[in-house]
Amino acid sequence: MDTSRERRQEASGPRRTILRGPMDERSRHDRTIRLLEARLEALAAATERGPRAEQRLDREIVAAVAATRHAVALALISTHEADAVWASVARRHPLAQWCRLGPRLAA
Repeated sequence: MDTSRERRQEASGPRRTILRGPMDERSRHDRTIRLLEARLEALAAATERGPRAEQRLDREIVAAVAATRHAVALALISTHEADAVWASVARRHPLAQWCRLGPRLAA
């Protein structure tokens, strides 16, 4: 018998499921670095697009600072790596002044 769940799955197309075990430490570390850098890049690009963008994105910037601190506190990345990610994004986005302050912004 065809259930509604099966019909929804068929209608939405094939599902890609990656069957893996839990993430190992290296994968978790690399993923954390990629996610942090992508988030900072998006925020920096958005703040460069318009006037007062930094004010409008203040919550998101503070959230990125908090996420960085949590990643360091959980030993997912080191303080040096966090500083390096923030510095590299700041170099690519010189108009995003908040980024130059690094993850210690909300200290």
